Amino acid sequence: MYHSPDQNDVAQKLRVPRDSHHDSIEKTMLPEPANWKPYYDGTPAEQKPLPLYSYGDRIRNYCHRSKIPEAVDTLISNLSAVTTPESLYSGNLSSQYVRLRSKQIEVIQCH
Repeated sequence: MYHSPDQNDVAQKLRVPRDSHHDSIEKTMLPEPANWKPYYDGTPAEQKPLPLYSYGDRIRNYCHRSKIPEAVDTLISNLSAVTTPESLYSGNLSSQYVRLRSKQIEVIQCH
């Protein structure tokens, strides 16, 4: 399965188990490319990771299928159980980090 280079790094920094939401999305979307393939050029190998990072309007066609809802619940549960360091916001959500630092938004911990 293809994974973003940062995916496992973020999970390690947060000390949460690597969940299977990417695997579930890939296993559901790749065999049924009608809703995403027309939007991507390239070889099958070049196209393979693209649905995982597709716009939400493409994945919505698959969200009710297979194990995706269960995988999303696991992801939310894993992330809700930890405190997210500000450095992850600055490195991955830079515009939200600016808002966080200027107190326009706040981090709500769910433990």
